[in-house]
Amino acid sequence: MVRRAVVVQDIQPFRDLIRMVLKSLGANEITLATNGREAMDSIRHKGADIIVIDEEMAELDGFECARQIRGGSNGIDPQTRIILLAKMAGNKFENAAYEAGVDHCLERPFTFQRLHQGISKALGCGQS
Repeated sequence: MVRRAVVVQDIQPFRDLIRMVLKSLGANEITLATNGREAMDSIRHKGADIIVIDEEMAELDGFECARQIRGGSNGIDPQTRIILLAKMAGNKFENAAYEAGVDHCLERPFTFQRLHQGISKALGCGQS
């Protein structure tokens, strides 16, 4: 189950859909960040069960955030689940994402169902 989540996405409709899915999975505290550095600061100070981050964000991209999380940077829990959103995925992209420590990649655009399944998979909840 997810209680606290951080969402790093600058496209409003996607951000709204991500929030809906996270709430449906039990998240009661969802922090919105406008760039990777804000996301990392939020995780450092408040923790998170999961971060849903776009691959291309200002200051720190999704790959660098994943590497820092997995490295336990500044006390961050390296077990934090990471969903990386991509405008175009593929084997090369996904391999690079998984090497950086990402738990699951999702290609945009996505539906409620695909996003729900991806987040559930990353959290180890199975697919609903």
